Amino acid sequence: MAENEQRPEVSTTGSTQTGVGTPSKRAVQMIDEMKKPTKPLPILKKNWAWPFFILVMGFIVGIAVGSMQDGIVSDNSTAASRVGFLIAVFFLGSLLGVIVYNIGKTIGAYLAGYRLSYLCISGVCWDASRPAKRLYFDGSQFLEIHSRYAPKDDDLNRNPIAMFLGGFAFWAIVFAVVMAVAFTAVPSQSIVRSGMIWGAAFSGDYIIYQLCPFRQDYAADMFSLVSTRNAEDRRAFNLYYYNRGNEFADREMLVPDFTAYDSYWKAKTMIYLFRSHLYTKGEIDQALETFPRIHEVSAYLNDEEKAQVAGERIFVLLLLNDRAGADNLFIELSKTVKGEVIRGNNLGSMRTALLVSGAIVGREDTTVDNVKSMKALMVKNPTSHKLQTEQSYYRLAYAKVKEIKPGFNLPALPEAAEQN
Repeated sequence: MAENEQRPEVSTTGSTQTGVGTPSKRAVQMIDEMKKPTKPLPILKKNWAWPFFILVMGFIVGIAVGSMQDGIVSDNSTAASRVGFLIAVFFLGSLLGVIVYNIGKTIGAYLAGYRLSYLCISGVCWDASRPAKRLYFDGSQFLEIHSRYAPKDDDLNRNPIAMFLGGFAFWAIVFAVVMAVAFTAVPSQSIVRSGMIWGAAFSGDYIIYQLCPFRQDYAADMFSLVSTRNAEDRRAFNLYYYNRGNEFADREMLVPDFTAYDSYWKAKTMIYLFRSHLYTKGEIDQALETFPRIHEVSAYLNDEEKAQVAGERIFVLLLLNDRAGADNLFIELSKTVKGEVIRGNNLGSMRTALLVSGAIVGREDTTVDNVKSMKALMVKNPTSHKLQTEQSYYRLAYAKVKEIKPGFNLPALPEAAEQN
């Protein structure tokens, strides 16, 4: 960015421009855009999360029934001991399956030129892009398992096929070894043998999920493999995960430049197209013009990504002093998207989460936690335009909350001179 360029100027003082309880025309337009039906997707491009969830649950029930017929288990003296054995084998087998699979995927990723950038297992999360406190706990992820891999550099032509197949290959090898040992080296009447066999079987539940070739809430590896065969989609995949992998790092954001954004991975990159306009002086109108374009492909986005877009709408309205419009827009969101907006799980959404929890919802504890989290994420004297702008925008959001909720006991932010 040239030295004489400045960030878009927005007011942080004054009352709602449109009057109490009256949203602006811009807000009404945004709400109408959000309600507009999107073009129906072909059946194979729809979200198949529920069918495959049922398939995985059916697999688990089938293995559970089979394990209960095992001679060692059925000979146990009480039903409690049989159930205890089943639960222990299920959790241990499933956990080891996840670990083994992700070890293989990490090896494949390394060979393909990618690195592990984020891992979250049952709420215990690690994010390599955070400047401090990379290991943290996120209670909202307690029942979920997620990992992300980013290109080691900004080479968007990398081929991730080895990463997608690495987990399957390593799991298959370990599965074969465990079964071979169980059937050849462990006494047939041993409970250890039963535990090894059924634990290995239960580990397949995660593999079935990853084998899904169709879109789900979070992309399975087989779907990612199928959907990145096209070179342009592969570039979009790499751009998306490069930016996610460097979310809080002092590195510039990569900006998409596709002629169309009508595929799964290209649709996900549009949030970065919006932010590139938002960060640049004189491009606020261009930034706002991306909202209807994103809505057109929003069927490809999950709730977390929809919340990012909704949050950017709210952010713009609040900083333009249209509090009534922001209130009305937030009310129109689904419950799950509202929760994601308040949670603030990436750099851009931290400022929106601060504004929503403070200025709209009025939760002092949530607002204070947001400020504490952001203080730990702020980089002293950032060099990237992305981080410089985001930290400045966060200060604007902070000032707005202080103005609207002067009674909130918010932690002080570091002096702006120390950050720019």
